Amino acid sequence: MEDGQITISSPDSERLVVARFVEVLNESFSPHDLQLLGFPILECASYEYIAKFVTMYPEHCFDGAIWDEPYQSLDYGSPEITNEARATTRQRFQSLINDASWLASREAGDLASAPREELIRALMSLRMLRPDTEIE
Repeated sequence: MEDGQITISSPDSERLVVARFVEVLNESFSPHDLQLLGFPILECASYEYIAKFVTMYPEHCFDGAIWDEPYQSLDYGSPEITNEARATTRQRFQSLINDASWLASREAGDLASAPREELIRALMSLRMLRPDTEIE
């Protein structure tokens, strides 16, 4: 760890980082607090773990925590409809993360031969995944 930043050197250490992140969240730290503590989960975990985190802990991702997308604040007057809308939000972000993962896992030669539309989709997904919350 340099300058308070956590680095990932193996899949096992990545799992430990995510597990520790979840523990810290359970201690009621906000994502902003974690960033200030040198714990940038979005920068240090794999796309797979970020996708799992978004699915398991959406309350720490939406409604301005990372992205401004409504989640807990959704209320359509029916628990069934509200839960369906929340599931759609999680699935949409899962899809964006999958696109970003696809792009990150490609070699330069693979990207050169990939269809233009797939590259545009992946790049747009990366843009859409940028945090909406400014970390001071």
